[in-house]
Amino acid sequence: MLVAANDKRSNPKQVYLDLLDEMRTLSSSTLMALNPVELSSMNYCSTGECIRNEKRFHPGFSLRWTLRYLEIVITNCVFR
Repeated sequence: MLVAANDKRSNPKQVYLDLLDEMRTLSSSTLMALNPVELSSMNYCSTGECIRNEKRFHPGFSLRWTLRYLEIVITNCVFR
């Protein structure tokens, strides 16, 4: 929450309005220009590719790897 110490303005909402005006001047470009992700370079991996990529971090068979494997399969089924 913003607090204006010793603010002489008659309207307390003016503090927020001033802040919003300043933010608009800082981000005068479009919303997509502020997005750090380049949509043109995004690609989706298949379930098999996701499993192979994750297997690099698990050298052997373990409960942790089994849970991660299930997480990948379920996530790919839900979000595809």
